Amino acid sequence: MKSGRFPLPVKLGPRITAWRVEDIRRLIEEAGLMEPMERLFVQRVGISAEDAKRVLAKLAVSGRLPEPVRIAHLVASALAIKGAFADP
Repeated sequence: MKSGRFPLPVKLGPRITAWRVEDIRRLIEEAGLMEPMERLFVQRVGISAEDAKRVLAKLAVSGRLPEPVRIAHLVASALAIKGAFADP
């Protein structure tokens, strides 16, 4: 964050930090184009395509999706079922 590359956080409370959507979108856009790789769209910065494929393969311990992506999908699905994303 000190380098200015990452957006500044916004403190919402003593243990809650958030970032502005427009700042995150700008960070993603500045990182470069997305490319298809191993059933995902990947945005690479500072890593070769071959190394990125190796990382994705090593993280795919339970099926073909990398474990962090699989867990994020499970959590988002559970929250969606419980209505956590519903408008108040």
